[in-house]
Amino acid sequence: MSIGENIRRIRKENHITQKELGEKLGGISQQQIGQWENDSKTPKIETIQKIAKALNVELWEIVELDQMDLETRIQQIKKMVAQLTPEGLKEFDRLATEA
Repeated sequence: MSIGENIRRIRKENHITQKELGEKLGGISQQQIGQWENDSKTPKIETIQKIAKALNVELWEIVELDQMDLETRIQQIKKMVAQLTPEGLKEFDRLATEA
């Protein structure tokens, strides 16, 4: 499943509307949530972390890297790393060196 499909599935499992999720994320529009869920746009990794927290799940449950083939995993990780802010990149480096 894609990130968007997972956001939709988990949101619905928690009986939360797109509008309610947007409110939990600090005022993200229902339209933006819909774009993520329809995979027309991909949220940044920092936003995915906020979504996971709002939905009370772990980040990996949305990203589902363990379910992807290796090449897809690599491409997904590259895409997410490219979107990191300088602070997020520092955190990524810290986590990578702890692993």
